[in-house]
Amino acid sequence: VAMTTGVGFRILGSAPGDSSGRSVSAAGDVNGDGVDDILVGAFLADPPGLVANSDAGIVYVIFGRNVPGGATPFSDVLLSSISTGSLVGFRMLGAAVGDNTGYSVSTAGDVNGDGIDDVI
Repeated sequence: VAMTTGVGFRILGSAPGDSSGRSVSAAGDVNGDGVDDILVGAFLADPPGLVANSDAGIVYVIFGRNVPGGATPFSDVLLSSISTGSLVGFRMLGAAVGDNTGYSVSTAGDVNGDGIDDVI
């Protein structure tokens, strides 16, 4: 993630016990804006619509951005605020009890040849 020297941000977990940040990786440039993005796994998270303690898991994609001199940098990134259509990123939800989506996250490169890095 491109940042001005001395400027950074914290990534805050979504819920106690969800293992947010157990797996973290560079994602490449997933949204095609020229700045690398970050993957954060939370493999014990309970996605919306599933029972508590489902451990279906969630992977969060946090968009990187350039912070030109004098611009306001990211504040803390709260994973629970990331959803589809978010300017900060998006999330991929485990679909079933015990999926453990996000147990391991990694960059995939440009799998489909469209010039934009992909997440698997």
